[in-house]
Formats: sequence, C-alpha cells, structure tokens
Amino acid sequence: SEDYFGNFLGLVRGVCNVNELLGQSLGWAAGLLVQEVKRSNQEVVLEFVKTFADRPVVRKPGSEQKKFYGAANNVVIGGSPRFDMYGPEFGLGRAVAVRMGYSNKLNGKVT
Repeated sequence: SEDYFGNFLGLVRGVCNVNELLGQSLGWAAGLLVQEVKRSNQEVVLEFVKTFADRPVVRKPGSEQKKFYGAANNVVIGGSPRFDMYGPEFGLGRAVAVRMGYSNKLNGKVT
C-alpha cells in the first residue's frame, strides 16, 4: 500500500570539516542535514535497499558502528519529521507510542 515501506532504518549523514563548522550557527549545521534528508527520496532509498538485498552486509556490533556512532566528535539524531510515525499501519494496529530504548542511547545522540 502507499502507507507501507517496511521495517527499514536508513542513515543520512551531513559532513563538513572543522574549518567549515567553526563560526557557523547551529542552524547552518542543521541545514546540512536538511539537504541530505531532502535528497533521501523514494528513488534513492529503494536503490539502496536493492543494492543491499543483492550484496547484504552484516557488521559485527561495535566494529564500523563504533567508528561512526561512538566517536567523540559525532552527533546522531534519531527520528525524522518527514515520516509520520503514528499514521502508517503495518498489520499489527496503529502505534500508540514511539520510544527509544535505553540500550539505544550513546554519547552524542539527540532524540
């Protein structure tokens, strides 16, 4: 259906170097993320899913994730205003709450 996309969690990354970031506002940095979220349309996501289905990669917990998520100079934001968490129905009934668990917390994560 038009509401269903499946159980997919994607990553959007805004990248800049220290010299670009220094002297800029928080809004400027957020703008980098907004640009990347806008680029992450249905075509881009479906291409990623197809590529992953053709060549799946399973990483050992703590390997690559630690390099990105666990680094002291990273900020991770969980969630997106582009996706209505309460609207889609996946066959189990509509969501009554959306939560981030304690085990999903790490340094630099904003939820």
